[in-house]
Amino acid sequence: MCELTIALKTLKRPRLLTAAARHGLARYRRERHLSRILRQDVLPAPRKALTKLLDLETEMNARRQQAQNDYCIADHVAVLTALMAEARLLQSAPPNVIQRLEPA
Repeated sequence: MCELTIALKTLKRPRLLTAAARHGLARYRRERHLSRILRQDVLPAPRKALTKLLDLETEMNARRQQAQNDYCIADHVAVLTALMAEARLLQSAPPNVIQRLEPA
């Protein structure tokens, strides 16, 4: 978790992008949104989801900075929202809940 924490704390994005993502937290539903973002029917554990989301967000941010045609700000906001939500889940959930979410 230490590497994930460092990666999340050092993430620097435009204020408007992070504000939009924060705004989306109230409506974030893990089952619906995370499965759509990761394109998976079976949801990964929060730790694994965070790792995948960080990789995806890094790619999206590179596309944003390079002004690539395939960059979609709405998708970027959705990924940042999921990142924030998964980080909160991992921090706030008791260990026994996280263990139930981890694959056997």
